[in-house]
Amino acid sequence: MQQVHKYINDHYSRWLDHAVYHCNLHGMTDEANDVLNEVLAYLLRKNQKELIKLRNTKAKYGQFPDGEPYMEIDIYVLAAIKLNVTSPTSPYQSKYKKSNEELNIDFSRHYYNPEDDEGEDRPAQIMEKVDLVRKIYDSIYLSEYAKEVFEFRFFHGLSFSEWTGPESKKDLYDIYNSIIDLIRNKISGGCLF
Repeated sequence: MQQVHKYINDHYSRWLDHAVYHCNLHGMTDEANDVLNEVLAYLLRKNQKELIKLRNTKAKYGQFPDGEPYMEIDIYVLAAIKLNVTSPTSPYQSKYKKSNEELNIDFSRHYYNPEDDEGEDRPAQIMEKVDLVRKIYDSIYLSEYAKEVFEFRFFHGLSFSEWTGPESKKDLYDIYNSIIDLIRNKISGGCLF
């Protein structure tokens, strides 16, 4: 884990440059440090094995201006910075720009290639998918308790280890996974409403 912390310290200024660039483009001039720190706080909540894997895996593409190749951790951080700046429903903007936090996305599944900035709008695609999940979620009948469990994990991105109730993690995951299955079935079955 020490190597992950060292990598973060060594690459912080490079990531901050990326955050400054995107924040300046979107009128958030003084928020680059906050955006980056929010991304890193989220990153460091991951389990140690996943962090070490991100740190030790060379990315399939991309490099810093000095020629140093990107590691998967760089791709994760750069993509998360861009998403948090550009998406009004991103974790950063939901937390600091709105009164209610609406969602949190697991960025580790999404890759960012800085050379593709002119192409597809990945944050928009991610937000479309999240909006679809939200519409389906709103259309199904769930108990208040089930809604609380699902929103805690999916929309707020919190771990069930942070859950303060007496329920076991297994019970919480059973509820969460059953709702995920309902949503998947509605998507795959074409029965959206």
